Amino acid sequence: MRGVILAAGRGTRLAPLTDPWPKPLAPLAGVPALARVMTRLRDSGITEIGVNAFHRAECMQAYLGQEEGKDRSPPVQLRIEPEIQGTLGGVVGFRPWLGDHSALVHNGDIATDLPLGDLMGAHRAAVARARTGGRSLALTMALIQNPSTDSVCVDGDGWVRRFERGAPRSATFSGISIMTPALLERHEPNRPADFVPSIEAAMDDGLLVAAWLAPETTQWTDFGTPWRYWDLHRRIARNEATAIATAPPSGWQVSADAQREPRVILEGWGWLGAGAKVGAGARLRDTIVWPHTRVEPGEDLEAAILTPWARVEINPHDAS
Repeated sequence: MRGVILAAGRGTRLAPLTDPWPKPLAPLAGVPALARVMTRLRDSGITEIGVNAFHRAECMQAYLGQEEGKDRSPPVQLRIEPEIQGTLGGVVGFRPWLGDHSALVHNGDIATDLPLGDLMGAHRAAVARARTGGRSLALTMALIQNPSTDSVCVDGDGWVRRFERGAPRSATFSGISIMTPALLERHEPNRPADFVPSIEAAMDDGLLVAAWLAPETTQWTDFGTPWRYWDLHRRIARNEATAIATAPPSGWQVSADAQREPRVILEGWGWLGAGAKVGAGARLRDTIVWPHTRVEPGEDLEAAILTPWARVEINPHDAS
């Protein structure tokens, strides 16, 4: 089995943080989100990984080239899309590389400790069950319980039957699945294909879709908006998301080459990225400072996200 990380989206919900930067390269507790996903895949035994890119693809290309030389891991198969292909279309683009392999597909903009090994075991069992009944399996979807977004309807035998928001026996798609060649071969490369309509069409044609519900203890976050991104760091700092990252010592994680001028005050929790510079007399509280970002002297900031190109102030009580 090979892995595919979906990283092509424009990240519009996370704007302006993502205006000139791919969302999967946003730092999560000081480490690019993409790097955390790649580590999870490799820890689960997957060493052949594909990554698609579109928005600011040159940034992704540069980052992956640097990482390859840094840890001597097997090269990542990067595919730059001429136009956004959609969730399924993005995976179909890797079909020549995948060959007869199924693909463990992982969104690049989620943070989770969902047990990928258990998902792979459930997928193998679903393939066997489908064959016993003379059917083909399209994919296995990893689901979580999240009442506000539950829409994947599952029958008593563990097969997905339809997509309907708030229906009984429904759950939320986690953004992680295992797709089979039987599904991918239905679509031509370089033709956009959205996820739900394509899966519905596959089910209409007789393919089965398996559901696997992650354990209730699974930690999962879609950090697709500035508030969610900031709140994930708040939960890490409170030791409420320890499976995703550990809390910074003394509340703040300060990169070794970050520069702080005299009288800088760091309160609460926060992250100060590599190459960041904080001017004299500045005060920061519950704030995330991206790498190579300048904080002006005397600035007083609380609950904020700072990048070299944007500053976003967060209302901690406005969950959006």
